[in-house]
Amino acid sequence: MNAKHEITAIVIMLVFCLIFAACAQKVEDKLTNKATDPSLLTSTSADKKAGSGNSNGTNEEPSPDDAKPITAVSETEKTTEESASSIEADVALDELKNFYGSLYTVTEDSGKGSKKNYKVTDKNGKEYARVTVDLSTADVTETITGTGEVNHWNMLV
Repeated sequence: MNAKHEITAIVIMLVFCLIFAACAQKVEDKLTNKATDPSLLTSTSADKKAGSGNSNGTNEEPSPDDAKPITAVSETEKTTEESASSIEADVALDELKNFYGSLYTVTEDSGKGSKKNYKVTDKNGKEYARVTVDLSTADVTETITGTGEVNHWNMLV
């Protein structure tokens, strides 16, 4: 009777392991889809297809109502705004690692001044993308290696 209990326990443990593995695979697939989902990114190739029109996607001249009002900003307000929107290189690296998840490796590549370049590789070591972060504005430009597709987003949004 002891052997029956041991075999039953082993079968139950195997079932739990299989369920856990299936759930882990589902999470990994979700993370992969999140990192490459075009609806989460703004693509410049889509911008080129849409044309260089106004904000509603047409090539019509913008109306005077579309114009933004000009306001005077003092130098102290400018420096406060700039410092509020700037980020550090190590923070940008951490944000990119968080964005791409555990399926990708993000390493700092190079950079000049406020622009830092990062290299994103998949778990097999194949380069997935090159990313440039403007540290003064937190604007990110991602270039997918295989397709040349360019995506833009801001880390602070």
